[in-house]
Amino acid sequence: MVACCLGLSACSNLDPRLNPAGALFAQRMTHLTETYNQRYGTHYPVPHLSIEDMSSRPTVVSAAEYSAWTVHINRLWVLKDPCTVDHEALAHELAHLFVYYDKYGPPQTALLNTAKGMQLVAMNGPGLLQDSTVEHGPEWQAKARALGADPCREGYCYSAKPYKKYPLSCPATQTELAVVR
Repeated sequence: MVACCLGLSACSNLDPRLNPAGALFAQRMTHLTETYNQRYGTHYPVPHLSIEDMSSRPTVVSAAEYSAWTVHINRLWVLKDPCTVDHEALAHELAHLFVYYDKYGPPQTALLNTAKGMQLVAMNGPGLLQDSTVEHGPEWQAKARALGADPCREGYCYSAKPYKKYPLSCPATQTELAVVR
């Protein structure tokens, strides 16, 4: 299952609907957020965690959703390479949320009726970013490093779209990654 330093005995306060891997990732995300807050004197809320079937997007490991203050993890990657999810993706996505929080404050949301039905949208916050150099710029890189990710190992120090040239892999599994958003 998930090989990491966190034990399941400390997961009793987590939502029982999460599978053991989900509980471990939720606990890890809480730990990363609380440790960051203590170290840097910030007050970021712990985001929600959602492990989802993204089989139509098998190269996407994870994504941050500012409007819902949620980190989405692709279930395929939980099964394929939990080490990468634990060691890179969680910190990567938290860094996005923390940068957005610094710029825009807590999400101010509303439900809007769209062509796809009712959607939760942030009335403040980032628009759709097309330029990865902005999304993965120096601010994000600093936060990602402080949270334990390695933006240079992910390739963001060298290229705005790094994965074709600099694939990410986790030392414990040597599984190649395609995209961490």
